[in-house]
Amino acid sequence: MKKTLLLASIAAGLLALTAAGQDEVTLRRELKPGAKETYTVFTKVSQTMTPSDPNQAAMLGGEMKFAMSMTMDMGLEFQKVAEDKKSADAEMSFTNIVYDFGSMAGMIPVENMPKSMKASGKIDDRSRMSEFNMPDLPSSLAGSRGMMGPLMIALPEKAVKVGDVWEMPLPTAEMLGSKDAMMTAKVLVIEDFKGIPVVVVELFAAMPIDADLSEMAQASGGPPMKVLAKGRFDMKGKAHIERATGKTLMMDVTFDTKTHLTMPEVGIEFDTSGVGTSIIELVLPK
Repeated sequence: MKKTLLLASIAAGLLALTAAGQDEVTLRRELKPGAKETYTVFTKVSQTMTPSDPNQAAMLGGEMKFAMSMTMDMGLEFQKVAEDKKSADAEMSFTNIVYDFGSMAGMIPVENMPKSMKASGKIDDRSRMSEFNMPDLPSSLAGSRGMMGPLMIALPEKAVKVGDVWEMPLPTAEMLGSKDAMMTAKVLVIEDFKGIPVVVVELFAAMPIDADLSEMAQASGGPPMKVLAKGRFDMKGKAHIERATGKTLMMDVTFDTKTHLTMPEVGIEFDTSGVGTSIIELVLPK
């Protein structure tokens, strides 16, 4: 009897270890020369600006609201792959770009905006992009660069299981004046998504804003003057990462900002609040 119980205990222990091993997943990018991927991307941002001084608010017409959205197809092609297969040269293409500037449409010459763009860089087996170069990006869209990034989740260095977390650089951090800010990913569940085994991760980030937006404001049609911003940026979202290839099959994030804008040369200050959504989805073969 004791022998039977001992064997049962050992068997149960082995099963537990096996199950634990199966729950851990090592995520790595599959890099093959000539391989191509296509993603659809949608970004929408809206912002409300209210003059801080009541007299200025009356003079400027009170609260001002702005909104813009952009849709496009993003292509990714791997070129020369390193001998160790841990990195590759990559080219990105942004096509079928459609802009909608809402009430600002008359102020921004949409006909001069690019309908397609290209970028190049290197990507490693953890989906980290480096040497990113995007010469076609107009200065008026400089603020969108973080959302046009590689738009993929940087994969963790080690195997992960449900509840594990890792960090990666936040794409928009440098533009907002905090270049070292990080985005955190947390494994929520390991399951199937559209019949594909995936790791589902929760994404979140929070950082202070302390930035000089003068150049970006002028590129968007504003007058040449200082525009300084202080405030806070918060982001949350979810991503589905294919277990076998490390591809981001879908990522959906929302972000909001609260800032105080100062234009010292004209003595005007605004309190602003903004919300945005960005969705990227891999086009799966039919």
